[in-house]
Amino acid sequence: MTEDANLCRSKATICSDNHSAVAKSKNVGSHKRSIPGPVSKAVQRWILQVQSSIPGSIEIDRIDPLPLVNALSRYTVYGSLLSVRPGLFETGAWGELFNAHQSVTASSFYRILAEELRVTHIAYNGTIPATQSKYGEEEASNDFGSGLDQSQATLLRIPAKIQPLYGYFGPLEDNTTANTDRIRTWPNHKALPQTFFATVQQFGISYVFPPIHCMFSRGNTREKERLLNLPAIQSAVHEGQAAGTGCAAVDLYAGIGYFSFCYAKAGVDTILAWEVNGWSVEAFRRGAVQNKWECKIISLSDDDPVLEEWRVQDHEDEKQSSAPRLVMFHQSNEYAADELERTRHMWPPIRHVNCGYLPSSGPSWSAAVKALDPKLGGWLHLHENVKQSDIEAKARDVVVEIRKLFDAIKAQRGSISSERERSDVQLEHIERVKSFAPGIYHCVFDIWVSGT
Repeated sequence: MTEDANLCRSKATICSDNHSAVAKSKNVGSHKRSIPGPVSKAVQRWILQVQSSIPGSIEIDRIDPLPLVNALSRYTVYGSLLSVRPGLFETGAWGELFNAHQSVTASSFYRILAEELRVTHIAYNGTIPATQSKYGEEEASNDFGSGLDQSQATLLRIPAKIQPLYGYFGPLEDNTTANTDRIRTWPNHKALPQTFFATVQQFGISYVFPPIHCMFSRGNTREKERLLNLPAIQSAVHEGQAAGTGCAAVDLYAGIGYFSFCYAKAGVDTILAWEVNGWSVEAFRRGAVQNKWECKIISLSDDDPVLEEWRVQDHEDEKQSSAPRLVMFHQSNEYAADELERTRHMWPPIRHVNCGYLPSSGPSWSAAVKALDPKLGGWLHLHENVKQSDIEAKARDVVVEIRKLFDAIKAQRGSISSERERSDVQLEHIERVKSFAPGIYHCVFDIWVSGT
């Protein structure tokens, strides 16, 4: 089925450029009609341009558009950004054409293709490097970005080797300043105003990202939709409204706001997010602005008094409602538990914690359990890559591990644990988000944890 450019622009959409489409109507039924796709139109326009610029060339006049269109039959549009597979124009039908005719260049085609698809930028997509670090072996993902060395790129979710083809993406040299002690980075201030940010809409939410510095993951669509309609989130929202306290959620791997924005859209009053990649933090801020949500960025460097000043102001005002809708902590989530303990009085009760990191979010589980409201408890959403045959066993292991953390935290807080209370860590649901690799599934384990 043909996807036109308008549909592709509305979301991160994998598009096709077939030569016919099926138009459906409840009353009339279905019928086929010929609809040249935008890629077909671009190829035809470009061939006519090439033929007019090199008149009398029999070989040029005989260029067959079909193999060229077929080679571009699959592509992805992220708002004003077109993504194509790496090497597309150096191999296959396109590569043969350009090698045979040195006077024919791809740059003239990019402009026409951009016009037909109504985009401003075109690039070969990159991949997140699969590498081993103390956080585990990370997935390789066909998304966007550039970055640091492989271990840093993995931790920061920065895909490598993006290749811009059309449009100015910003300075391509290293524009990231890293602070390895606090495991975070921030954009170079000179590069920031020159950098291209793409905008994508999904489920009425705007997401913003700079393609050469951080990724947009289209594989999270199913989980985003689930969060927007999750009964447990609606339950926390309604309970907060009834109590007059509101409710909060924590996102320990926030990125550009994939899941944080879903909590906001679903009605959660305050979302506390952690992210180490400064380009993602800036994208998060811009996305919040586009969605008309108030957002505060807390940069916790040793010489940054911002949070302390905010604490003092909040204490003097004694107005919990003064908290912004979205609060982004620009630091490693290693510091989240301590920070939340110090600032818990500033937020509504924390009822949901999202741990969205693959292949395992395990290193954040202790902080996640500590983050939940001590009196009311709440839900953890733990992301893991699991062998299909091991999913049920993994779920049992997750519950056992969370119960250990739960009991240890209760002991630290001086609570008395009974056998009945220890059972108040329960698996509520296993969501099989997508197939990650043959026999491997990206799963989310929804765990209920009672108050401590």
